[in-house]
Amino acid sequence: MTLPQMSLRFILSDPTVSTTIVGMRKLEHVRENIALSDQGALDGTLLAKLKPHRWTARFAPGRINIPIRQEVTHQNPYASFLGNRDAKTVIAETPGRLRDLAAKLGAQKIDQAPAPGKWSPREILCHLADCELMFAVRLRQTLAEPHHIIQPFEQDDWAKQYSAFGAEAALTVFYSVRQWNEALIGNTPAEAFSKKPSRIPSEAL
Repeated sequence: MTLPQMSLRFILSDPTVSTTIVGMRKLEHVRENIALSDQGALDGTLLAKLKPHRWTARFAPGRINIPIRQEVTHQNPYASFLGNRDAKTVIAETPGRLRDLAAKLGAQKIDQAPAPGKWSPREILCHLADCELMFAVRLRQTLAEPHHIIQPFEQDDWAKQYSAFGAEAALTVFYSVRQWNEALIGNTPAEAFSKKPSRIPSEAL
């Protein structure tokens, strides 16, 4: 059971709830939500395990019905790849490493997917360029806005357009935006990075 599936069934486990509104971006999401609704409430054992994790919501000033977690432990999903290396150094070195890897692959291999249904190296570069653009927006909004809500994006939907973009264009976008982000990070006081956004869970994240 995925976290979104558990979340929906958790809501339906409350006998006082008669209606729930969930995000549905694709037809399969609609079918999945209907199937989950038919399964009904979570079993009592699982509900008992979840109970210690409940949190008390407060509401963001000036907004309506947007609960904000008072205490949230944020974990960097990429931290394990850093090892003992300095994060800022890795951020600065990544564009050059990507360009070196692309050069080693060459024009022919950069368009070869490793398996059916997998992205080619060129498509991965396009995805990284898109992610860097998204990170640029998220970073600036989180620093500038109180209680910023991070918006998800569906990477597979974005990837449908990647046939129009070349590897060199993707590298150029990634390099330019990464430099822009580096400038912001280098000019931002360290204490500002302790600010936490409010994130809406989504299967598209």
